[in-house]
Amino acid sequence: SKGGAFVTSAEIYFAVKDANIPVRLQLREVVNGYPGSNILPFSEKILAPNLVNIASTTSVDSEGNAYPSPVATKFTFDSPVFLNDNTEYCLVVLSDSNNYRVWISQLGEKSVIDNSIISEQPYAGVLFKSQNASTWTADQYQDLMFKINRAVFNTNVIGNIDFVNGEVPNLLLNNNPIQT
Repeated sequence: SKGGAFVTSAEIYFAVKDANIPVRLQLREVVNGYPGSNILPFSEKILAPNLVNIASTTSVDSEGNAYPSPVATKFTFDSPVFLNDNTEYCLVVLSDSNNYRVWISQLGEKSVIDNSIISEQPYAGVLFKSQNASTWTADQYQDLMFKINRAVFNTNVIGNIDFVNGEVPNLLLNNNPIQT
């Protein structure tokens, strides 16, 4: 959006989750084309495994192949996160567990949504993978399945605010309390 946007949540599609260890999502600035170390204020959210959704139903494609139907897990930020326009940001999904798996697209493969061949990347971004969340390897043929939700403000509403001073107690000052 022109001028930027306030992001309220992000939705990630998990295929597999850990039974005990939580997963974390962060919004970070991109530095020189790679995920940076600066986590945006209010943008880190940790979810326990019981709050992570994975597919519970199975779909069958036109060739009779069964696959799980992706379902979103929403990470709602404690406060809207402001993203400037003309600035690159990234979503970072990390955990102390190797058991989490997310849905991705792979160029040339079939989509689990409609069985079509994935022939182009849906975004201008790049999927990065890391073992330690600081050293990143780019994969130009894969993309993360996600949604970003932004706030929509009603600017036609007129707000009123009342500033009311609390009662100030009387206080007896000492002799000569003011110096210059």
